[in-house]
Amino acid sequence: MKIKAEMLKEVILLAVGLVLMTITNSYSYGVGIFDSVKGIGLLCVIAFIGMAISKFMSRFIKLPTFLYVSLLAMLLASPICPISDWIYGTASKMEFLTPTTALGAFSGISLGKDLKTFAKTGWKLALVGLLVILGTFLGSAIIAQVIMKLMGTI
Repeated sequence: MKIKAEMLKEVILLAVGLVLMTITNSYSYGVGIFDSVKGIGLLCVIAFIGMAISKFMSRFIKLPTFLYVSLLAMLLASPICPISDWIYGTASKMEFLTPTTALGAFSGISLGKDLKTFAKTGWKLALVGLLVILGTFLGSAIIAQVIMKLMGTI
């Protein structure tokens, strides 16, 4: 019974994410609603199947759910999969930055829920977090700059 309740919660979260991402994809990027729902729905189905595989496999080996979802998505989009062209064509209707809106909303809700705990950690943790984010951003920008220079893109 516990697994059914967890799966229902995940389906509800995916549905909320689907709605948020559909609105973002349609409004911000001008993609049609039907194409948005189809592309984002496909990604939500892949995410749900990956989560189900993770729940099943957690009895044998503990690995992050993200790993299973990523592996499943890569397998479905690879040339060895007979439906890879359809998967790629459907998922390509979604703009790359569309999930960030839903991710930001969920992060904000999560942080708001634990605001008292976050405040107790003190300013040092916030400073370390900001420095990590800054370092990651600068490191990514430097790597991108070097790669793009080597490729002759810029």
